[in-house]
Amino acid sequence: MWARIENNRVVELTDINPEGRFHPSLVWVNCPEYVQADYLYDGHIFTEPEEISDIE
Repeated sequence: MWARIENNRVVELTDINPEGRFHPSLVWVNCPEYVQADYLYDGHIFTEPEEISDIE
């Protein structure tokens, strides 16, 4: 699976190799199957985003 990264965040996922299919300015990286949209990526590791709780 591949993730498109924008501002250190996963914004799109595909199971088809994106190489040569999109504009070269888009950043795609190979990722594990557990990765979902909005996960964070530091250049090496994907992490689940922290939940934001409602403040009353």
